[in-house]
Amino acid sequence: MTTVNNLPTHIRRETRLADNAWLDERPATIRSSGDTHEQLEYLLRFLWRWKMLFVAVFTTILAAGLVYLVIVPERYTVHSTIMVGFRTPELATEQNHGRPNGEPDTDAAIELLRATPALEQVSRQLNLAAQKNLVGTVRGSIFHRFRSAIGSIFTSSDDQATSDTDSQIAAQLAKDIRIERIGRSAFLDVSYVSSNPVMAAKIVNTLSRYVAKDESFLSRTSIANRAGFPIVKMSVVTEATAPQEPTSPNVPVVLSLTTLFALGAGIMALMFKHLQLLRTVRSIEEVTRRGVRTLGLIPDTDDISLDRTASVALVANDPDHVFSASVASLHAAITTLPWTRNAQNNAMVLLLTSPLASEGKSTTAAALATSMALADKRVLLLDADLRSPTLHRSFGVDRSPGLSEYVRAQVSLEMAIQRGNNIHFLAAGKPMTSPLHILDSERFHMLMRVARNEYDVILVDSPPVLAVGDAKLLAQIADHVIVVARWGSTSWNALKQALRTLRDSGARVAGVAVSHVDATQLSLYDYGGAEIYGSHYGTRVDADN
Repeated sequence: MTTVNNLPTHIRRETRLADNAWLDERPATIRSSGDTHEQLEYLLRFLWRWKMLFVAVFTTILAAGLVYLVIVPERYTVHSTIMVGFRTPELATEQNHGRPNGEPDTDAAIELLRATPALEQVSRQLNLAAQKNLVGTVRGSIFHRFRSAIGSIFTSSDDQATSDTDSQIAAQLAKDIRIERIGRSAFLDVSYVSSNPVMAAKIVNTLSRYVAKDESFLSRTSIANRAGFPIVKMSVVTEATAPQEPTSPNVPVVLSLTTLFALGAGIMALMFKHLQLLRTVRSIEEVTRRGVRTLGLIPDTDDISLDRTASVALVANDPDHVFSASVASLHAAITTLPWTRNAQNNAMVLLLTSPLASEGKSTTAAALATSMALADKRVLLLDADLRSPTLHRSFGVDRSPGLSEYVRAQVSLEMAIQRGNNIHFLAAGKPMTSPLHILDSERFHMLMRVARNEYDVILVDSPPVLAVGDAKLLAQIADHVIVVARWGSTSWNALKQALRTLRDSGARVAGVAVSHVDATQLSLYDYGGAEIYGSHYGTRVDADN
């Protein structure tokens, strides 16, 4: 085994870095370098990689704006101008109500225009009660049209005909008609919004003409109603005309605002994505910058995702597969690790763990053990995850008998170990309520002493560091600890806390192996790309390169 003193200078520097400076308290940032060219290069690669995210958000919002323009009915606004003056009082009660001097009472004129008798007369004169879906037609509201359509299903034709009475229509018109004073003058602007411009103009003009004719209006009102109005006279200055173009929705404004909002939303989506990426392990350069050696990159493949035994089968039977090549690279990095005092002339104990569950440590351990066995190493693979063991699935064997049965003296070591070619596998065994008692027992320590004399390498698969305390106990008997972090899933905070926990336990962290790497995105975060796995990434390495 090569020692640290015989290593090249850059390898010795990385080894010291992993031993003495695991943690860097700086914020988790990608590309913290001050090189403007480097930052611009990263920005361009980031934008190119996530361009479809921006396009998806942008087109979705823009499409929503277009749908809004399609489904929202066009509404037209008509205007009529009325001048307010005085009329001669005809009743004694009107004499007492006010005097025709000073400025005309525009507020009284507005009340007159909104009076129920006047609006009811408009409804009768235009026969608005016979107009179907009058409210929906006038207001241009989809909700009102839907409500009217639903109501027509559950009501008879007679009920439908009597539902829109003149009083109800007058009450609705009073809400929809807008009457405003023009500045400080004696002129009023009467406006009305409808999806039917012709009908809107008729409503405004009918109301304006009706109230402007004093004799006609007064002759149709009771004495009590006549006495309630001030002495005002109105005359129509300009009548309403049906506009040719709708006032809403304003297509240029809606498109402009929608485009700006879509651009902003797309940029915000990229910013949130960038912040999300900063939280997880994606940059191998950043791992090294934090003072931890990167031992290898293991790509994500569909074969292993579908079948747990595929990792062992690929390494054993298809060494040219990209997964096998990446495991071999990890194996090569491990051979540069220095011997410890306990490992002199004995097996080296390597502990594989992870910050949290589902990081890929068991799959990596099985594949690494297979790769070492192919190099004619006598390998003992020990599943020390007594709480939730999965390593036996990679070999397609039972979990019992195993470690728990051996420590409890239920089986001998010969019966507990399952033998392959050069791999001897010790499964976890039956579940245990107190795994720490097993891992800290004298019988377990005796097992490790015996195994050091019979094997070249002992790989121990332990539970996650942050989940339980088993890994901290196992780290004390291991020569080196390999932390497996899942690319794009393990957060920097979890990795940092796991490394800190191992440091406090006295462990020697060899470095980090990054699993489930998406090689198609690797060039975004580091200078490597999918080509580092070969031109035929996803199948086999190109043997000609």
